[in-house]
Amino acid sequence: YNLNEITLEGETKSKNIECYNFTAKTNDGTQMDIQISKLGGKLIMFNHFKDCQKTNYDIIKCQEIAENFLNHIGLTNMKAVWTNESNNLITFNYASVVDGVICYSDLVKVNVCQERGEVSGIESITYYTNHVKRESQVAKISLNEAEKLASKLYLMFEENAIKTSDELTGKKLMIL
Repeated sequence: YNLNEITLEGETKSKNIECYNFTAKTNDGTQMDIQISKLGGKLIMFNHFKDCQKTNYDIIKCQEIAENFLNHIGLTNMKAVWTNESNNLITFNYASVVDGVICYSDLVKVNVCQERGEVSGIESITYYTNHVKRESQVAKISLNEAEKLASKLYLMFEENAIKTSDELTGKKLMIL
């Protein structure tokens, strides 16, 4: 990102993670806001405030860029579980995968600029708040039993997943 000026702006607490807040200037004068955890020096958040005007990179290449970035900062075994494309910026939500089970509670949001083909933002507080070493998980009910419970729903696909308790409220049906 060719940073030439980095300033410690202060400290904050995001959820339960204490962080240092930085601003940085790139060689072309654009600003970046960055949060680094005090414990472990993890990248919790950054935003690169530079416009994305054109589409030079397609969604497949942008996903590859996002995944390479995640691997570079030590977040491996991640799966893109949601994507949004708007104004030449693609947002990917990644969840960790443990033994084939998608852990939606361990979510990281990555923004990729389609003009420059670079990550322009990340938010990983949910990942670092919820991620723990997990034992292999076994579904509590079978797919057949779930279909009976949800007979009025249309089943699009099946996968093993871990959801936070907040995501299990209301009329949602999530099964592990």
